[in-house]
Amino acid sequence: MSTASHCHVVIASAGNGTRFQSVIPKQFHKIKGQAIISHTVEKFGRVSCVKNIVVVAPESEELMMKMKEVLQRQRTESNKIIITSGGKSRHKSIFQGLLRLKNKLTKDYCTHEEWLNEIVIIHDGVRPFVNTDDIERIIIAAKKHKAAGLVKPLVSTVLKPNSDDVLELSLDRSLYWSSEMPQAFHLGVILQAYEKCSEYDFENGTECLHIAQKYGSVCAKLLKGDSNRLWKITLQRDIAAAEALLNGYENMLLVLPNNIALRQNVSSTFGGISVCCIKEVDELILKNMQIFWLLNIIDDLLPNMEHVINILHSHKNCRSCHLIIFLIDSEPLTVDDNTRLKYWDSCHQLLKFDVLTQLVVKKDLLNKGMEELLSLQTTVEKLPPGQILYF
Repeated sequence: MSTASHCHVVIASAGNGTRFQSVIPKQFHKIKGQAIISHTVEKFGRVSCVKNIVVVAPESEELMMKMKEVLQRQRTESNKIIITSGGKSRHKSIFQGLLRLKNKLTKDYCTHEEWLNEIVIIHDGVRPFVNTDDIERIIIAAKKHKAAGLVKPLVSTVLKPNSDDVLELSLDRSLYWSSEMPQAFHLGVILQAYEKCSEYDFENGTECLHIAQKYGSVCAKLLKGDSNRLWKITLQRDIAAAEALLNGYENMLLVLPNNIALRQNVSSTFGGISVCCIKEVDELILKNMQIFWLLNIIDDLLPNMEHVINILHSHKNCRSCHLIIFLIDSEPLTVDDNTRLKYWDSCHQLLKFDVLTQLVVKKDLLNKGMEELLSLQTTVEKLPPGQILYF
């Protein structure tokens, strides 16, 4: 690969995962026995020209210690990994990572000019699916153009509302691309751009290419990346798809709620996984497939329980792995008694099937102290350790 002799990586992983709605920031959630951030770091550790990987951790002392603990078990060479604390915003965290890298290189090199033109890759800690080919392409493009970023076609049309939330403008999505990660820069260019950055852009911006263009006077080269892998773990439902991708997603079926817009979005996001709604599940299409059910029991399973039970019965003796994930929420606590009774009965029916290998349960459900919830907890705890994911 004809890149610079060395390149470096800054991985932004200082977020608290507000949209993920979890006590534990999403970068620490485990997939295949490893934290998401570990999978991401490992991808860059495999690239031979990567010399330093700066991981920007959350500011809190507790989460900083957790990051150190997680990355101590990393298979990537430990001398490559540098952990530093982030700031109050994404851009401030990235800037902190760049400054930490600058300090490291100042000690390693004789002169300032030696490292100014080396390549630094900026990436997100919760994007573990980037492949080596895209990393190498972005390095080559950044070496030539001083800034480069991966993109993919827009899935949805972008709408601009007015102050009353009435449609004002609709953009032609064929003219636009979605900005993705990783992005790469001459280190001197992006570092100096951040040094000039306004407080407004530090607080409100998210786009590194914009910072480089606005304050570094460079125009980035845009490269189309692998659409199947250019996505970010953002919501709870992304964990199931992440498991599928990291296990290899041939013959995978993701069963989603009966929501056409959601299905279209997930289908385009997760590329290689077959997607259908619960009403479309047919035992004929399930042979030799690994199934991920990502459903709400009240809205999706109860109205279709007979159909689901028949499908599960047809696969009861199937030797292939079927991972079934249920998002069990707090709705039973607020619906009528008859619906609640059906809810718990359905839970117990589903837990009887051997094909159930993982259950996703909201923690506060098991802390309510109600008899029916404790009954479910007893049933759940009969599953082998590691088969229950709490959030």
